[in-house]
Amino acid sequence: MPISFRTISILSFLIIAFATAQPHSPAWQHLTTPGSISKPSSFPIVLPQTNVSVDPAGQITCDARSYGQKLKVTSCYKIFTSIAKDDKQINFADRGSLVRFDLPLPYRLQSSDGLCYIQMVLDANAESGHVTSTQFGEAALVVYRECVVKYGYGGIASNIGGDNHLSVVISSYKPQFTCSQNTAPPWRAVVHIFAGMLASKRKQSFGRKGKPNLDVELPFEYKAFEGSARLLIDSTDDRKAVSSWYEIWEAVNTIAYTCVKSRDKGGKVTQIGSLKNIYVILFDDSRGVGETVGGAGQDPFEDMYAGPQSNGSNGSVVTGLPLQDAANTAVS
Repeated sequence: MPISFRTISILSFLIIAFATAQPHSPAWQHLTTPGSISKPSSFPIVLPQTNVSVDPAGQITCDARSYGQKLKVTSCYKIFTSIAKDDKQINFADRGSLVRFDLPLPYRLQSSDGLCYIQMVLDANAESGHVTSTQFGEAALVVYRECVVKYGYGGIASNIGGDNHLSVVISSYKPQFTCSQNTAPPWRAVVHIFAGMLASKRKQSFGRKGKPNLDVELPFEYKAFEGSARLLIDSTDDRKAVSSWYEIWEAVNTIAYTCVKSRDKGGKVTQIGSLKNIYVILFDDSRGVGETVGGAGQDPFEDMYAGPQSNGSNGSVVTGLPLQDAANTAVS
């Protein structure tokens, strides 16, 4: 899919619009609050090891093995303040896909403590799928009520949206993160990085420049073309480790929601990859990396939409396309 300045502008605008409700918005005023349980919706509920036919209207499966158990109800609950109620159909596809799409997958909203997330998933045999923000939120709400609140399990709502090609997952996550003392880069610039960066699940070798048979040479950086967001990917030692861009993307998404959006700070995620020696730092380039402070991460727990890549003695730097003001840009 060819990428233009207008495309990346619309992309950034839609991500912000699709997943941003006003803090005191009544959009989810009927949300089940922690400690209470509402009447289930019309979705059929499937508990682990129970076989039920798929309902075209949607199906809920609570699955501790796939999506985690002992989820924090309060963590998952707070994510709903970031889901807007809107009936505009948005088309999703994997980033780098040749089909036309509005928002790239993977797409994930995460709690401020990093322990719970809500994610859009495309069916294995589908190239794209469309859904409204309201449908996304309602499907997530049923999973929250029926799986998280009742059993402490994560779960999935299948066959949602206008074509039944999408699913919504609520799952646990245990990132090792800390937030820095320095002010965060602008949110729009951060969105530009995590929405445009590579996110393939293919396993690759990551290691310091000069090591043989590397897929990715470290340190590696992403920098927003406009705005001062900068992402550094590096290793704590010279050992070659196996990881994926998806795992890196998960770490960046964590910093975006736990540090940037929730605390207006930059941040760092560690213990990535097969040897737990890869780390990522997201920071405001005009302020520097800054020292990290503990606390946040101590809870007990396409190719890329970018311009030319240049290799230097300090690794690789990828500069994103210009992020234009999309607030008044119509989506054709």
